[in-house]
Amino acid sequence: MFVLGLDVGTQGARAIIVDLEGRVNSEAVRDFAEQLAATTPGHFEQDPRQWREAASAAIAVAVTVAACSTSTPRARRARSVRCARRRAR
Repeated sequence: MFVLGLDVGTQGARAIIVDLEGRVNSEAVRDFAEQLAATTPGHFEQDPRQWREAASAAIAVAVTVAACSTSTPRARRARSVRCARRRAR
């Protein structure tokens, strides 16, 4: 069994998948497309859609990396990944 953790900060989103013993299985980071916008002095805004998009992308990569793994879980980091699918026989 694995646990997915998600951190959304001011610069981007990070997804991490760990097993129940705390070993990292996979990790992915997605930066926001646009950074903070200063609308008035001392007041900053971000588009919440960027939070969702970055979080969804980070989760998708972390899950793909974990699914592509055929070895014992160990730390893996990725910004993007492709997993070659094996044909069912």
